[in-house]
Formats: sequence, C-alpha cells, structure tokens
Amino acid sequence: MINKIKNFLVNNYFINYIDVPKGTEKIIPLVIIESLAISVSYLISIYLVNSLHFAPLAVGKLISMFSLGTCAGSLVSGYLTTRVSVIKVSSLGLFMYAMGFFFLSFVTSYSFLLVILFLCGISGIFMMIGNLTALIKLADNDVMQNRIIVLQSVIFNLSFSVSSFFMSYLQAQSLRTFFLLFGFMLLISGIFVLNFKTYSTPAPTTDKKASLFLTKTEFPSIIMIISMIFLYGIMYSLVKIYFPVETVSRFHNSFYSWLILSINPLMIIFLQPLLIGRLKNKGNIFLLLSGSFLLGVGYAFFGISTYLILSILFILLATCGEMLFSPISKKLVATSFGYGNEGIGLAVWKMTYYFSGVLGAIFIGYLGENFRDLNIWLVCLPLSLALIICIVCYSAYVGKLQAMN
Repeated sequence: MINKIKNFLVNNYFINYIDVPKGTEKIIPLVIIESLAISVSYLISIYLVNSLHFAPLAVGKLISMFSLGTCAGSLVSGYLTTRVSVIKVSSLGLFMYAMGFFFLSFVTSYSFLLVILFLCGISGIFMMIGNLTALIKLADNDVMQNRIIVLQSVIFNLSFSVSSFFMSYLQAQSLRTFFLLFGFMLLISGIFVLNFKTYSTPAPTTDKKASLFLTKTEFPSIIMIISMIFLYGIMYSLVKIYFPVETVSRFHNSFYSWLILSINPLMIIFLQPLLIGRLKNKGNIFLLLSGSFLLGVGYAFFGISTYLILSILFILLATCGEMLFSPISKKLVATSFGYGNEGIGLAVWKMTYYFSGVLGAIFIGYLGENFRDLNIWLVCLPLSLALIICIVCYSAYVGKLQAMN
C-alpha cells in the first residue's frame, strides 16, 4: 500500500519537479530570489501603513508607481533579451533591485519613495522576464514549457507565503534592517551570476528571420491572444478589489476568512503541477477554454453564495480556472513571437496584464459606485464569455493558417 502511494506521488506529482530540462537547476535559485523580492514589493503596503503611517490614498499612489514601473520595464526587458544574454538582463534587475532595497532601508520621504518603488517595478520585471525566458529556452517541447511555467508559479506562491510572514510580524526598525540585508543578498547574487559562466544560456539568435517578430498573417493571432490577457486582467482587477473585503465581511470569522483566502495559493503550490501534468495531452485550446469557463462560473457563483461550503467550492473552481489559463496563456504568448523572442512575448503578457488591471480597477470602481444594486461578481460571466469567444476565434484563425500551409 505504501509503495503504491509512493509510486503514485512520484509518477504523478514529483515528476513535475524532477523531470525538467537540463540546466533548470541553475536558473531556479534566481527565480527564488526574484520571487522573494517581488513578493516583498507586493506586500510593501503593510510597511507603508503600519510603519510609516501613510494614508490609504498615498499608499495607493505608491503601489501604482510600482505597477507603472513594471509596465515601463516590460518591453525594455523583453527587447534586451533579444540583444544580450537573458542572464545579463536578470543580473541588471538584481543590481537595480538591490539599490531599491538599500534606499527602502532608510528613506521615508513620500516623494523619494515614489521614485524608489518605480525603480523596484522596473527591476522586478527585468528579473522575471530574464529568468522565465531563460527557463523557456531550455524546454524543447510543449509539455516541458508548460511544466517550466507552472514551476515558476509554484515558487512564487511559496515565496509570497514566506515574505508575508516577515512583512506581517517584523516591526519598523526590523523591517528596515530586513530591507538592508535583502539588498546585500541581491547585490551579491547579481555579482555571482554575472561572473559564474556555468549560468550562461544560449545567446540570442542572430538569424534574420528570427528578428522579424510578426508577419501579416501572424499579427491577428497575436491581437487575439493579447485580447484574452486583457479580459483576464480586467476580471482579476475585480477579484483583487472585492475578494478580500467580501471574504471578511461575509463570514465575520477570522478562521473562515483565512481559509477562503488561503485556498488559491495553497492550490497553486500543491495542485497546479499535478493538474497541468494530468491534462498535458488535452491541447492548449482545451485548457484555455476550460480555464475561462471555470474562472467566470467560479467567481460569479462565489459572489451570489452565502454558505461557507458553497463559497469554498466555487473558489476551488475559480482557482482551477486560474491554474489552467494563466500558465498556458503565458506559454502561448512567449512562443508566438518566434524562437529567440520569448522575452518579448513574456513582456507583452506582463504589460497587458498590468495595464488591463489599471483600467479594470477604474471600470469596476465605476460600476460599484453607479450601479449599487448590481452584484458586481456577476460581471465575471460576460467577461468569461468574451474570453471564450476570443479563444474560439483564435483557434479558428490558427486552424485556418495551418490548413493553408
């Protein structure tokens, strides 16, 4: 019995971490460092409110600067991956992030913090694009690309959990010391990576055709993929705004609220590799359609349910949708720009997602203010339907191109 359980875990779960492309183990430490740094930045509002005592509006503007930095750095970092080694792009991000954390350890001025968080946004996306591009370049088939992206997602969620512990429990002076130490760790990592030849990855392709990102026939398919990500980003802007508040106000119980809020990261950590692994032969379109459907239905019905068990069930469905849609859409964009241009594709994904999140927050806020009788969660249904239509159109167009060739 024990051997059966062991064989099941090895063949269906641990295989997703063991059977990875050669060279992955050299990039993973960078992904861990990147994920920890970005997680701290995501949670910086705790420090800004509890330690520096900034007002909510000021905190919102500071967090927006981080997002703007991410958007600004997306295309720059993506372009650089086509001109220099992806590890050099990641190293540049490490050096800039180290500078950002050094400043965070002693700067308390609101004006200077705006600049620092903008720098952190640029630095984080440099590291993320560089590292993920390096990982994707190691994969030689569709299944391995999916596995690599899922692995990066799992590492990020684990890092987020670790970072949330430190950011929640450390006091102001301890946090400043933590920022300083983190800055030194990033600086040393950048120097180490830059001088350790074993970390090198294949140089960007110099083939003339590879430098042509899009042809006239490929352009519509890219627009359709970007439209999918845009709609996905709008849906998640609703989730980011209303989900924590809804969870706390619905149950008035700290344990129940924690349980609901923890479902998403825990499922991504423990179940996403297994889910993608089990469905690896279903095809990208099936996974995208399934993810879109589960996202819309899961969050819409979570919004209208009032019972704990039903709320958990619908969040489970929505999280399954996220676990299917997010990694597959990233892989699809990354590989749509051709070999050697994976960084451009990942940059487009990130920029579109963050930009749609900003517009989505404005749109959702407008609906919440002007249509108070509307259950805002029901907006997920038409967004999901629009997402499914985009995927069907993309599938039909790509099928037509393949038939012509």
